[in-house]
Order: sequence, then structure tokens, then C-alpha cells
Amino acid sequence: MPKKVIKKYNQKQMLAIKARIVAMSGAKRSKFLAESGMFAGFGVNVYWYCRSIPEEPYMVKLHNNI
Repeated sequence: MPKKVIKKYNQKQMLAIKARIVAMSGAKRSKFLAESGMFAGFGVNVYWYCRSIPEEPYMVKLHNNI
């Protein structure tokens, strides 16, 4: 099984992503964040309600059904 590549974003990129997710609903935020690859793990049936992202998302794993 190939090792997952986790993306690290610079400060400017993170600000652009944060600005983009503010206008989204929780379900759309979850889909966007799962596809972005910025988290170490992002399970299925995850609802991201917060409008902020942790400082080091590449260290965070979110499992299923949260």
C-alpha cells in the first residue's frame, strides 16, 4: 500500500482556504477538506461545523462518523 502524501500549505494558501470555507455549509466544508488532503486522515460521514482549521492540520486524523 503506497504511503499517503500529506500536503503542507504556507500561510497565504491557508488564508485563502479559510476564506473559502467560511461561506460553505458543514457538509460542503467536509467534502472540500477531505479532498484537499491537508489532514493526516479524514474519515467518512464527517461533518465539519467549525469555520476554522487547526494550525497544523497535517497532524490531525478525523475518523468515521464524527
